[in-house]
Amino acid sequence: MKNPPAHELIRLWGATWEAWELSRGPNPQSRLLGPAAGRNASAKIRILALPTRLVIAAPLWVDSTDPEVIRTSIELELEVRGLLPRKKSADAVMSRSLEADGKTLVIGAIFPVEPPKPYHEEIFANYEASPFLIDPVEDGVALWREGNDLVAVFARGMRVVSWATMDWPARSDEVTAWLEMVLLQLTATRVLESRPRRVVIDASLGDGNLTSLLADVPQETSHFSPSFTQTDFRWKPELARQREDKADATRKIRRVALALAALYLIFVLAAGLHLGWLQWKSRQVRDRITTLESASAEFQPTVREWRHIGPGAETDYFPIEILHRVVRNMPPSGIRLTIYDLASGHVTIEGEATSASLASQFFTAVSHDEDLQVMNWQMPTPTLLPSSAARFQLTGLIP
Repeated sequence: MKNPPAHELIRLWGATWEAWELSRGPNPQSRLLGPAAGRNASAKIRILALPTRLVIAAPLWVDSTDPEVIRTSIELELEVRGLLPRKKSADAVMSRSLEADGKTLVIGAIFPVEPPKPYHEEIFANYEASPFLIDPVEDGVALWREGNDLVAVFARGMRVVSWATMDWPARSDEVTAWLEMVLLQLTATRVLESRPRRVVIDASLGDGNLTSLLADVPQETSHFSPSFTQTDFRWKPELARQREDKADATRKIRRVALALAALYLIFVLAAGLHLGWLQWKSRQVRDRITTLESASAEFQPTVREWRHIGPGAETDYFPIEILHRVVRNMPPSGIRLTIYDLASGHVTIEGEATSASLASQFFTAVSHDEDLQVMNWQMPTPTLLPSSAARFQLTGLIP
């Protein structure tokens, strides 16, 4: 099985910012890389631990286990206490909770507007409050230093439920008074069921500086290595959210562009295939035309001859038959034909009539003749002669 990717944690511990390498999985391990200052950002998943003083602890009891009732009750309680975030870039994370006797202890955490310097403009994959990035002291108190703050983290069982900070350095009696005050509040509100069973102090604080902090409570020193057991990773600063939104929008635009490019390529491919098919069909048609032209070339002389004699080959359009039908429409007197010609399917008849009206009557009779009217007869205006006679011309087209 492929190992999950390593994480790089940046946290304020003691007087410096440290870089740790953490792995997740069945056998999680952590390794100190050294001071975070001057390190180049690696390809690992980077996490920033927010110093404890920047995150307000707000443990609250709700007389219900219904998620909707819990959410509404917590928002109302935080608003009454003046802790409900007003700015869009702040969050109240309330996903951590403990249930007991039909009630729910919500481990509220009010996050800041932005991360601390020098990491306020750097973007990390995840952010978490420092108290949630160590293994808690079971039913106890963990103490360590973050810059100029002494941090106390309180656990109920194996769950971090609250934390507090005070100025450092401080005397043991000052720390004791401060711890007693915080414990008084946590036990009074039943966030803690009883006084801590033990106190664990980070080894970097030294044994001699803080001794016998809580009466009748065992005290020991240890090294607090980072851990993911309590993490949630829900909060992110506004700058990180904006960059994520921008990255999401860019990815969406890229996906749309790729989809459009794919559609365009499909269209081009389809158009190319269709064009190729049309060209293939065109070549087939041209080859067929060439074959037919070769086959029909030997018949062209016959066709040309037939164009000349074809009209006369039909018995209804023999020249003599057409002339017979024209003549039968002539009046008994007053008209004589001077020219009769049939060429290329055109019939031309010229003649003289004693008057233009008589020529017109003759044209009407011919054009309405049942056997001749299909020839589409035409007659220009007759030409009057000095003798008052009229010269006329009839033309007809053999269909």
